[in-house]
Amino acid sequence: MPVSNEIRNLLVNLGQPTETEHLIKTPERVEKFWLEFLGHSDKELSELTSFTATQDTTVFINDLNVNSMCAHHLLPFWGRAWIGYTPGERMAGLSKFQRAVNKFSYNLTCQEEITRKTADFIQEQLSPKGVIVVLQCVHSCMVLRGVKSATSSTTTICTTGSFADNEILKANFLASINFLKP
Repeated sequence: MPVSNEIRNLLVNLGQPTETEHLIKTPERVEKFWLEFLGHSDKELSELTSFTATQDTTVFINDLNVNSMCAHHLLPFWGRAWIGYTPGERMAGLSKFQRAVNKFSYNLTCQEEITRKTADFIQEQLSPKGVIVVLQCVHSCMVLRGVKSATSSTTTICTTGSFADNEILKANFLASINFLKP
Protein backbone atom coordinates (compact mmCIF):
# COMPACT_ATOMS: atom_id res chain seq x y z
CA MET A 1 0.00 0.00 0.00
CA PRO A 2 1.46 3.44 -0.88
CA VAL A 3 2.53 5.57 2.05
CA SER A 4 0.06 8.26 1.02
CA ASN A 5 -2.82 5.81 1.60
CA GLU A 6 -1.52 5.14 5.10
CA ILE A 7 -1.32 8.88 5.77
CA ARG A 8 -4.88 9.32 4.49
CA ASN A 9 -6.00 6.52 6.86
CA LEU A 10 -4.19 8.24 9.74
CA LEU A 11 -6.01 11.50 9.01
CA VAL A 12 -9.35 9.69 8.81
CA ASN A 13 -8.64 7.88 12.10
CA LEU A 14 -7.83 11.24 13.68
CA GLY A 15 -11.25 12.51 12.56
CA GLN A 16 -9.96 14.88 9.87
CA PRO A 17 -12.06 15.63 6.77
CA THR A 18 -9.66 14.34 4.10
CA GLU A 19 -11.81 15.46 1.16
CA THR A 20 -11.63 19.19 1.92
CA GLU A 21 -9.73 21.53 -0.40
CA HIS A 22 -6.80 21.82 2.01
CA LEU A 23 -6.47 18.15 2.94
CA ILE A 24 -7.30 16.31 -0.26
CA LYS A 25 -3.66 16.28 -1.49
CA THR A 26 -2.04 16.32 1.95
CA PRO A 27 -1.22 12.57 2.01
CA GLU A 28 0.76 12.87 -1.23
CA ARG A 29 2.55 16.03 0.00
CA VAL A 30 3.44 14.36 3.30
CA GLU A 31 4.73 11.25 1.53
CA LYS A 32 6.86 13.42 -0.80
CA PHE A 33 8.29 15.33 2.19
CA TRP A 34 9.29 12.18 4.08
CA LEU A 35 10.89 10.58 1.03
CA GLU A 36 12.86 13.77 0.37
CA PHE A 37 13.82 14.29 4.03
CA LEU A 38 14.93 10.73 4.73
CA GLY A 39 16.72 10.43 1.39
CA HIS A 40 18.58 13.76 1.66
CA SER A 41 21.65 13.67 -0.59
CA ASP A 42 24.12 14.94 2.05
CA LYS A 43 23.52 11.72 4.00
CA GLU A 44 25.64 10.10 1.30
CA LEU A 45 28.71 12.15 2.27
CA SER A 46 31.21 9.39 2.91
CA GLU A 47 34.27 11.50 3.54
CA LEU A 48 35.44 15.04 3.98
CA THR A 49 37.49 16.06 0.98
CA SER A 50 40.64 17.36 2.56
CA PHE A 51 43.88 19.07 1.74
CA THR A 52 47.20 19.58 3.49
CA ALA A 53 47.10 21.98 6.41
CA THR A 54 49.53 24.83 5.87
CA GLN A 55 48.80 26.87 8.97
CA ASP A 56 48.87 26.08 12.66
CA THR A 57 45.53 27.71 13.46
CA THR A 58 42.23 26.86 15.02
CA VAL A 59 39.22 27.16 12.74
CA PHE A 60 35.74 28.16 13.94
CA ILE A 61 32.77 27.63 11.61
CA ASN A 62 29.72 29.52 12.87
CA ASP A 63 25.96 29.49 12.44
CA LEU A 64 25.48 26.31 10.42
CA ASN A 65 21.86 25.27 9.91
CA VAL A 66 20.40 22.28 11.71
CA ASN A 67 17.08 20.80 10.60
CA SER A 68 16.00 17.44 11.89
CA MET A 69 13.13 15.31 13.05
CA CYS A 70 12.73 13.99 16.58
CA ALA A 71 12.80 10.19 16.62
CA HIS A 72 10.59 10.18 19.72
CA HIS A 73 7.66 12.27 18.44
CA LEU A 74 8.23 12.63 14.67
CA LEU A 75 8.21 16.40 15.16
CA PRO A 76 10.79 18.82 13.77
CA PHE A 77 13.59 20.51 15.62
CA TRP A 78 15.88 23.15 14.23
CA GLY A 79 18.65 25.49 15.20
CA ARG A 80 22.29 26.22 14.62
CA ALA A 81 25.60 24.44 14.90
CA TRP A 82 29.07 25.75 15.61
CA ILE A 83 32.17 23.70 14.86
CA GLY A 84 35.73 24.35 15.89
CA TYR A 85 38.77 22.27 15.05
CA THR A 86 42.52 22.51 15.24
CA PRO A 87 43.88 20.80 12.13
CA GLY A 88 46.54 18.15 12.31
CA GLU A 89 47.94 17.42 8.88
CA ARG A 90 44.61 17.74 7.01
CA MET A 91 41.98 20.46 6.60
CA ALA A 92 38.62 20.46 4.80
CA GLY A 93 36.79 23.05 2.74
CA LEU A 94 34.44 25.09 4.90
CA SER A 95 31.25 24.02 3.08
CA LYS A 96 32.01 20.42 4.01
CA PHE A 97 31.18 21.15 7.64
CA GLN A 98 27.59 22.09 6.76
CA ARG A 99 27.42 18.86 4.75
CA ALA A 100 28.70 16.91 7.76
CA VAL A 101 25.96 18.41 9.97
CA ASN A 102 23.37 17.62 7.28
CA LYS A 103 24.62 14.03 7.01
CA PHE A 104 23.50 13.32 10.56
CA SER A 105 20.55 15.77 10.78
CA TYR A 106 18.36 14.59 7.93
CA ASN A 107 17.04 11.57 9.73
CA LEU A 108 14.81 10.48 12.58
CA THR A 109 17.26 11.15 15.40
CA CYS A 110 17.96 13.19 18.51
CA GLN A 111 20.11 16.28 18.99
CA GLU A 112 22.67 14.47 21.13
CA GLU A 113 23.31 11.96 18.33
CA ILE A 114 23.81 14.67 15.72
CA THR A 115 26.33 16.43 17.97
CA ARG A 116 28.32 13.28 18.76
CA LYS A 117 28.22 11.81 15.25
CA THR A 118 29.33 15.11 13.66
CA ALA A 119 32.28 15.43 16.06
CA ASP A 120 33.28 11.79 15.58
CA PHE A 121 33.02 12.08 11.79
CA ILE A 122 35.29 15.13 11.68
CA GLN A 123 37.73 13.45 14.08
CA GLU A 124 37.82 10.26 11.99
CA GLN A 125 38.07 12.04 8.64
CA LEU A 126 40.67 14.71 9.41
CA SER A 127 42.52 13.44 12.52
CA PRO A 128 42.66 16.97 13.92
CA LYS A 129 44.28 17.89 17.21
CA GLY A 130 40.79 18.54 18.55
CA VAL A 131 37.15 19.12 17.64
CA ILE A 132 34.24 20.88 19.31
CA VAL A 133 30.67 20.71 18.04
CA VAL A 134 27.89 22.74 19.64
CA LEU A 135 24.24 22.50 18.63
CA GLN A 136 21.48 24.70 19.96
CA CYS A 137 18.00 23.74 18.80
CA VAL A 138 14.35 24.48 19.41
CA HIS A 139 12.28 21.32 19.66
CA SER A 140 8.66 21.50 18.56
CA CYS A 141 7.91 18.54 20.86
CA MET A 142 8.66 20.98 23.72
CA VAL A 143 6.85 23.91 22.09
CA LEU A 144 3.68 22.26 20.76
CA ARG A 145 2.95 19.46 23.22
CA GLY A 146 3.58 18.49 26.82
CA VAL A 147 5.00 21.46 28.70
CA LYS A 148 4.39 23.87 25.78
CA SER A 149 7.53 25.88 26.49
CA ALA A 150 7.74 28.30 23.56
CA THR A 151 10.96 29.92 24.77
CA SER A 152 13.09 26.87 25.49
CA SER A 153 16.07 25.64 23.53
CA THR A 154 18.52 22.81 24.09
CA THR A 155 22.30 23.02 23.80
CA THR A 156 24.56 20.00 23.32
CA ILE A 157 28.36 20.05 23.23
CA CYS A 158 30.82 17.35 22.18
CA THR A 159 34.60 17.76 22.44
CA THR A 160 37.60 15.68 21.43
CA GLY A 161 41.35 16.07 21.80
CA SER A 162 42.62 19.59 22.54
CA PHE A 163 39.07 20.93 23.04
CA ALA A 164 38.42 18.26 25.67
CA ASP A 165 41.81 18.71 27.34
CA ASN A 166 42.25 22.50 27.19
CA GLU A 167 39.58 24.41 29.11
CA ILE A 168 40.92 27.78 27.86
CA LEU A 169 40.59 26.72 24.20
CA LYS A 170 37.10 25.40 24.86
CA ALA A 171 36.11 28.58 26.75
CA ASN A 172 37.45 30.79 23.95
CA PHE A 173 35.37 28.90 21.40
CA LEU A 174 32.21 29.07 23.51
CA ALA A 175 32.75 32.80 24.13
CA SER A 176 32.99 33.41 20.38
CA ILE A 177 29.55 32.08 19.45
CA ASN A 178 26.18 33.81 19.60
CA PHE A 179 23.54 31.48 20.91
CA LEU A 180 19.97 31.48 19.66
CA LYS A 181 17.48 33.73 21.29
CA PRO A 182 14.16 31.80 21.31
